[in-house]
Amino acid sequence: MTKRYRILFVDDEERVLRSLKSVFRRDYDVFVASSGFDALEILAQEPIDVLVSDQRMPNMTGNELLSLVRQRYPRVVRLLLTGYVDKEAIIDTINEGEIFRYISKPWDIGDMQETIALAARASEEQLTDTPVVVENHTVGEKTVAVVKPFPVQARHRSNADKPSLSSLVDKKTALILMDKSQRVRNSIRNISRRFGFDVYGASSYIQAVRILDIRPDVGVAIIGIAVDPHETLEALNLFKQHRPDLTVIALADSTDANVAIDLINKGQVFRYLQKPVEAGEFDRAVVSAIKRHQMLKKVEGLSERYQVGQWSGPASSSIQKLKEFFRKSA
Repeated sequence: MTKRYRILFVDDEERVLRSLKSVFRRDYDVFVASSGFDALEILAQEPIDVLVSDQRMPNMTGNELLSLVRQRYPRVVRLLLTGYVDKEAIIDTINEGEIFRYISKPWDIGDMQETIALAARASEEQLTDTPVVVENHTVGEKTVAVVKPFPVQARHRSNADKPSLSSLVDKKTALILMDKSQRVRNSIRNISRRFGFDVYGASSYIQAVRILDIRPDVGVAIIGIAVDPHETLEALNLFKQHRPDLTVIALADSTDANVAIDLINKGQVFRYLQKPVEAGEFDRAVVSAIKRHQMLKKVEGLSERYQVGQWSGPASSSIQKLKEFFRKSA
């Protein structure tokens, strides 16, 4: 019997919810919520597979909801749906919500059905949700649900018992660096000294592929986004096709909403950070990326959640050479 996936759509416009439900209810068990608080109540009661949230909603925005869901229900595949190119919201959703795809309004129904189908299949690769409890609180005239971690024993350890960041990092996981910034290189060297993992530098995309081929321990890539990001984005897409378990941190001199959308939809980037990155934030991003890679290697099939489709359209000469190099090295 074919599994019927459970999809939750969140939007404050009833018209949009009715439209989505009518399109998808034939193939999925569809749930709808008109606010982030309502969505959290449903998630506390129903084993949802895919969550599609609008961004601009009162009281709780889409990126705020998706960030909460990532923390409490990591097995739920998360997508952002919005008609507004809100740079800060999109970047926050990448870095805090770790979304699967970004869908623009007005959507193409065929493209959206294909994206939802990909998300549903990706949800089969299970993660363990954090135990939670839902408490009802009154805000004005409305009762809302507040999701809190279940008070398990591990949460009561003293600070002295907490593991250090270095103890959370697998020394066998190496990192590849493709960025011309000396400051970034120095930061990575400092992190490497503290945590003890290896760092390989690559001055070209082809050199990076050679390193990935001979160094299977490389699990994290830090890639600088060029002034013209198209070539970098297409190279990243090829890297992820070749190694879906590769966890990527993208660094840019200035962040851009359209680039952020491509980084998610075509590159499944893990973090998108603007230079100069504060040292503590960079440390946390690198450690989180290593932990993500460890999880992808540990859970069989989980990396399929982060696969990408092929980039369409004309390619530059350097990307054509990179594609040829990938074919030869396959």
